[in-house]
Amino acid sequence: MPFLHVQDWDKQFIGLQYPESPVLEKPRCADLELDWLRCADGLGWKRAKKECKVEMEDFWECAQGTKKMARYHTILKERKKQMAEGKYTPPPEHQ
Repeated sequence: MPFLHVQDWDKQFIGLQYPESPVLEKPRCADLELDWLRCADGLGWKRAKKECKVEMEDFWECAQGTKKMARYHTILKERKKQMAEGKYTPPPEHQ
């Protein structure tokens, strides 16, 4: 039995982020990343960008949260607007 398993190093540093340990949790976007990789497998980069666009967008949204942050800022903007017009008053525990 070899002392170092060189073939297994890539699992820790490259590619999918699945931990091998039962103690560690799977990353939150790992399933979406796997969906994208299954779709893109064997297609090549140019075809995968076109044919797996939906899977890639879902993965990036999970990883970066751009739509979530835009929605949050829109809600805050509307709340400030309603407070300025006097249509909304926050509860006392939020002031």
